Amino acid sequence: MVAGLSFGGLVASLTAVLATCDLGAVSLVPPHSPAPSFLGGLFSSTVAWDALGGDAQRRLFRLFHRFDIPSIAHRIASKRTHSRRLFFHQISCPDDHFVTLDSQLTMFNTVRDFHATRHAELEMAPGGHVAAFLLHAPRLVRAVARVVHMLRTHHDR
Repeated sequence: MVAGLSFGGLVASLTAVLATCDLGAVSLVPPHSPAPSFLGGLFSSTVAWDALGGDAQRRLFRLFHRFDIPSIAHRIASKRTHSRRLFFHQISCPDDHFVTLDSQLTMFNTVRDFHATRHAELEMAPGGHVAAFLLHAPRLVRAVARVVHMLRTHHDR
């Protein structure tokens, strides 16, 4: 069982893609890549792009793209095993200004489609990143408990 919030959610979702055993994974506002936050989101205005050189954004985009979850899933698609079970629950916040809803949905669709799992659930929660940290911890705990229960129930069969 893995769970994470924000970048930790990206790591939990990446684990869901890469794991070779039955797994439960829960993520809260996970980006599909660091790119949306740094290149177009809230953090993009905090980076001194000029100091990094004229093509710094392009270079960083290429690097981030190489390591985003859809690209990784595509590169390892031929090695995936369908014999394992994945129980995945993602909580997304549509009003997030750090991680766009598009990025969150890209993550969900990638994990769900990569495993062709029917055990993938997407839950929408109000607010954004701050709400996720301050208000949605109980949602995360309930989702983890539910996924652990599903994992145990299917493991005992």
